[in-house]
Amino acid sequence: MFSSCRRLNWRIICATLFITLNGGSFAFLSAQSVDGPQTPDDIEKQQSKVDRLIIQLGDAQYVNRVRAQAELKEMGLAAFDALHRARDHDDIEIAKRALYLVRSMQVHWAFPDDPAAVRKLLVGYGDRSNLVRKNLMEQLGKLENHQGVSALCRLVRYESSEPLSKQAALLIMQQAPPEEKKQRTMIAEELRKETGTSRRTAAKWMLAYAQMLLDPEAAVPTWDKLTRAEEVTLSQFPRKSSRDITRDLLRWQAEMLGSLNRTDEAVAVIRRTLDLLEGSKAQLLELIDWLVEREAWVVIDEVVERFPVEFGKYADLVYRFGEAQAKQGKKEEAEKTAARALAINPDDSRAHNIIAIWLHRRGLIPWCEKEYRHVIKISPPESRQHIYSRLLLSEILHDQDRDLDAAKVLQGIVEAMKQPHVLKDITEGFQRDPGGIRSRMYYFFAQYYAQQKDQEKHREFLEKGIKEDPRDADVLIAMYRFPPPNESWKENTKQTIQKAVKHFQGEIKQYETLSRQADNKSQEEAVRRKLASANNQLAWLVANTMGDLDEALRCSQRSLELRPGSAGYLDTLAHCYYAKGDYQNAVKHQQEAVKKEPYSAQMQRQLKLFQKRLRAQESN
Repeated sequence: MFSSCRRLNWRIICATLFITLNGGSFAFLSAQSVDGPQTPDDIEKQQSKVDRLIIQLGDAQYVNRVRAQAELKEMGLAAFDALHRARDHDDIEIAKRALYLVRSMQVHWAFPDDPAAVRKLLVGYGDRSNLVRKNLMEQLGKLENHQGVSALCRLVRYESSEPLSKQAALLIMQQAPPEEKKQRTMIAEELRKETGTSRRTAAKWMLAYAQMLLDPEAAVPTWDKLTRAEEVTLSQFPRKSSRDITRDLLRWQAEMLGSLNRTDEAVAVIRRTLDLLEGSKAQLLELIDWLVEREAWVVIDEVVERFPVEFGKYADLVYRFGEAQAKQGKKEEAEKTAARALAINPDDSRAHNIIAIWLHRRGLIPWCEKEYRHVIKISPPESRQHIYSRLLLSEILHDQDRDLDAAKVLQGIVEAMKQPHVLKDITEGFQRDPGGIRSRMYYFFAQYYAQQKDQEKHREFLEKGIKEDPRDADVLIAMYRFPPPNESWKENTKQTIQKAVKHFQGEIKQYETLSRQADNKSQEEAVRRKLASANNQLAWLVANTMGDLDEALRCSQRSLELRPGSAGYLDTLAHCYYAKGDYQNAVKHQQEAVKKEPYSAQMQRQLKLFQKRLRAQESN
C-alpha cells in the first residue's frame, strides 16, 4: 500500500514581509525580527505584553482602549497571531477592535527578489476572494523548481483566513522532502524559523512536519493529536476548517504511516475520512481513484458496501469498482461487475457512448468495446449515436491491430450512407467527407490483407481507398511503402503525394488568413483547429514518405503551437525527428505522446522502435 504515491521534491527559502498599516507604515520585517527577541524569556514577555494589550482593548475606559489599540498597531506582525485569535473573543469590543487591526494590515505578499511567476500570481492577492486566493495558492504549489514554496510559508502564517492558512500548509506538506538527512535537517530548521512563535493551527502543523522530517516515528503521536483536533474543529467550528482540508490532512497522515510500514494504522486513518463523505458521485469517484492508486483494497470494499445505491446507479462508479477488482487479480469478479455496469441505463445510447469514451481513456479497452457495440446494437443505424460509436470503435480496433474488425465496423456507416439523409448528416452534422470514411474503411481492409501477406488484395484496397480520397495520408503512406513497387506505381504514388502536399500547403495558407480575419473567438478557434489539422496532415505525410523534412518539422511544430499537448500531434513531431535521423528528439516527443495517451498501442510500438534506433545510434 502507498507504494505508488508520487510527490515533488522541494526546498524552502524564508523571506521578509513588508506591511503597511492604515495611518502609518513599517519597514521590511524578517521572520526573525517579527518575533522580536529570540530568548525564551523575552519571547514570553512579548507574548504576555500582547495578551495584556488585547485584554485592554475591552477596557471600561475609552482612553485605555485607544492606547492599547495604538500599541498593538505599532507592534505590527509581532501581534498578528494573537490579534487573529482575538477576532473570536467573547468580548464583542475586543473582537471588533482585533478584527479592525487585522484588516488594517495590508500585506504586500510579493517581494522584488521573488521569481517573476510568483510575483505575477501574488499581484493583488489580498484583494481577491477566498476562492481565487485558494486557486492562486494551488498554482504556487505547482510552479516548477518549487518557486512558490517561500510564498506559501508566508501564507501559512499571515493569511487572515484560517482555512486558507491551513491550505497553504497542506500544499507544503504534500511535497516530498529530500532523502538526505542534511537537507531534511535544513528544511526543518527553516520551517521552525519561519513559524516562529505563531500559535496558529497551520503553524503547529509546520512544527510537527519539521519534527517528522527529523524523526518520523517520534512525530506519529503528535500527528494523531493534530488530526483529531482538526476533526473536532470541523465539527464545532466549521468556518475554521472544511471537509476537504480535514480529508487531505488525514490522507497525509495515512501516507506518512504507510511510509513507516504502519499499514493497519494507515487504514484506520483512511477509514476516518469516510465519515467526511456526503456521498456525491464526484466525491466517490475521486475517493475510489485515490484508494486504487494506494492499493487500499479493503477500504474500497467498505466504500461500496457503505454506498450501495450510488454503486448501483452510476456506471462509471461500478466500472471503477470493477477496475479495482481487476487490479487485485480478481478477473472473474471484475467481469461480473463490468457486466452490471453495462446493464445500467440499457436504452440510453448517449450515456453508453460517454462511458465508452471514459473507459478508453483509462485503457479498459475490452469493456470500452462492449459499450460501443451495445450502442451499435440498440440504436438505429442512421442515428448520430450509432454512427459516432462506429467511428470511434473502428479507430480503437485499428490501434489494436484488429484491422478487419475495424473495417467491418466502418462498413456499417458506408452502408448507412446510401441513404441521402444519412449522407447529408455525415457531411453537415459530423463535418466529415463521405469519401474519407470510405477511404478509411478500404485502408483498414488493406492493412488486414497486408498482415495476411496477400499483396493482390492489399493493393486492390489501397487503390480503392485513394480513389475515394486522394489526400488520405495513411493510404498514401501505405502506397509509398507497398512492396514490391513497379515504376508506374512508384511514379503515380509520388505524384499523388506531391498533389496532396500542395493541397495541404494551400489549406495552411487559407486558414492562416482566415484566422487573422475571424470576427470572434469561437470562429477563430474553429479556424485554428482546421489550421492545426492541415499542418499536422502535411507533416505526417511528408515525414512518412518523401518531401521537405524541414517544412514538415515546421508544420508539426506549428500544429502544436495551435493545440499544445495534443498526443497525436506530438506523435507526428516525433516521426518528423525520426525521419531526419534525430532519434533523441524522436524518443523525447514520442514519450510525451505516450504520456498523454498511455494506452495507445501504436504509439507504444513506435516508441519502442525509436528507442531501439537511438540505442543503436549511441552504440556506434
